[in-house]
Amino acid sequence: MTEHHSTELRKGRYSHSGYIYMTTIVTHQREKHFASWEIGRLLCNEIKELHENNNVQSLAWVIMPEHCHWLFELRNIDLARCMLKFKSRSAITLNRHLQRNGRIWQPGYYERAMRDENEITQAAQYIINNPVRRGLVNNIHDYPLWDTIWV
Repeated sequence: MTEHHSTELRKGRYSHSGYIYMTTIVTHQREKHFASWEIGRLLCNEIKELHENNNVQSLAWVIMPEHCHWLFELRNIDLARCMLKFKSRSAITLNRHLQRNGRIWQPGYYERAMRDENEITQAAQYIINNPVRRGLVNNIHDYPLWDTIWV
């Protein structure tokens, strides 16, 4: 993603506490950092941290080898700050674990505000079924890097 493209992603973006968003965050150059489940668990901890600090109410998420999808309700933080915290904290943690320096994430992120229960349900199903659709597992219960409040 070019810097110009990431700037374009921010146009018209808004966030409101209590709104539910589906986000997609992609690794720099689509590096497959999270093909290792051990590394993926570090990212799970960052999601958990934002949830436990009441910044978000996590509804569903999956960590794929080169990206993650996350469905959550914003609480005590705006969307831009939430994504900044998530990406910066996880980059520090991952770089420390990998004993390296460098970019972990592409600039920007994709987000979509959910308008109704039907959209929320569809987004959660899309997120949870991602590893099966991609052929990583035959059954989502065989994939360790996901969670949802509905199971």
